[in-house]
Amino acid sequence: MENTKHILMFGESIYLAAIESALSPIAGFEIIRGDMADRAELPSPDTVIVTINGDLAPALAFIETYPNTPVIALDVQTHVLTMLSGEQTAVHTTQDLIDAIMR
Repeated sequence: MENTKHILMFGESIYLAAIESALSPIAGFEIIRGDMADRAELPSPDTVIVTINGDLAPALAFIETYPNTPVIALDVQTHVLTMLSGEQTAVHTTQDLIDAIMR
């Protein structure tokens, strides 16, 4: 399917199962359970969803693996969703910093 969004999901949680169930029928979304697949054979994801338990470290590991891909960290204890990005921007001047903040 053209313009398919590959959503890579990692973790064990009833919330993750519910998200997978809700997104799977939507045309244009391909849900890939990363914990059930060989990482070497995974397509490049458009979004990564990973469950965490109060510690962002597991989600931050995905930033290193997929630096240009949004990572959604779903804290199953607090029901808080945190969007992470590995985007890097060179900051040589104060204006560069201001421009990065305004994006």
